[in-house]
Amino acid sequence: MRRCWLPVLIGLGILLSGCKNNESLQSVLTQQVASNAESYGINASSVVVVKNGKQLYKGHHGVMAVNSTEKVSDTSIFPIYSVAKLFASTLTMQLAEQGKLQLSDPISQHLVGLPSAWQHITISQLINHASGLPEFYDVKDGKFIGPATLQEVIDDNKNKPLMFEPNTQTQYNQTGYLLVRMLIEKMYQKSYEQSVKDKILSPLGLKNTFLDLNNVPKERLVAAYRPNSGKTLKTSEFFFPLYGSSAGSIYSSAEDLSLFITALAQGKLVSQDKLLAFWQPHQLHDDESYFASGWVIDNAGNWQHVGHDGGASLRVRLLYQDNLDEFFVVVYLTNGNKDGVWSSTLTNSVQQHILPDYYSRIATWFY
Repeated sequence: MRRCWLPVLIGLGILLSGCKNNESLQSVLTQQVASNAESYGINASSVVVVKNGKQLYKGHHGVMAVNSTEKVSDTSIFPIYSVAKLFASTLTMQLAEQGKLQLSDPISQHLVGLPSAWQHITISQLINHASGLPEFYDVKDGKFIGPATLQEVIDDNKNKPLMFEPNTQTQYNQTGYLLVRMLIEKMYQKSYEQSVKDKILSPLGLKNTFLDLNNVPKERLVAAYRPNSGKTLKTSEFFFPLYGSSAGSIYSSAEDLSLFITALAQGKLVSQDKLLAFWQPHQLHDDESYFASGWVIDNAGNWQHVGHDGGASLRVRLLYQDNLDEFFVVVYLTNGNKDGVWSSTLTNSVQQHILPDYYSRIATWFY
């Protein structure tokens, strides 16, 4: 317990003394990332911080695998797990801004042949985990067990009852993002992967992001370990098939992800006014969700933030105030850990050093 609190105590001590210049910030964040790695049993880390489009920090810690001597670098590729959902969310927001759909549309308005119980589920309910759809896969011995094709997903689940009435609660779900994939393919008349490339990767020049594991240069792929592995890091063998790329099967670098989130904040993918509207909490029947168009929303003092966890090992976060005139991006990638540290703890440990007001820095640890 004492060791786990060490990064927080180090961070709070530096927080109270303040970072007087960028050189000091570089040193502080490098120390913080190293302390996190030691305390939480993290083999590889890659961290990027951006303020208003300008990179404040880029740092890497560790090696590509526990049995490797090759250091993590700018071009190291990590599996990003559910952060992949933010690409699907962005494509969906683009379609909504173009007037090709509304998030309130029932999915059956755009996709035919779905089970009758799914007909009235809205796009917003799908991307905000309020659909009640059954989960399409199981996990056995840490491995994915599920259908081989997307059509088999539909066939295998069409007669299963919904887990709850749509929009009555939030329950994290992957199946909804498979329907979002189908929706995007229907709208653009091309594969989901090609749409991500055409609408996001190519326009932004993201050359270190891959939607198919087979295309990732193996020498640049960081080994994946389970979160909360215990005393020894255990290899993670959980990977979605290609049809799951809209839910959790993308591979990327910290810098590419920072460029993606930064471009989004700058209105290059979705206009800023629309983006701020999309980032309002999804409204359940009797409550308010902590998802907004698929992004996890929260606040830290005077700053709102949106982002997403990936595999309980990594996180991306965008912080902003009433508008997007001033913003910070924090990308904190790791390849697993020994003690189960939650990814928000990692991003918080960086966030506490970069926010300009002490209230928000301290509030980082209490929201």
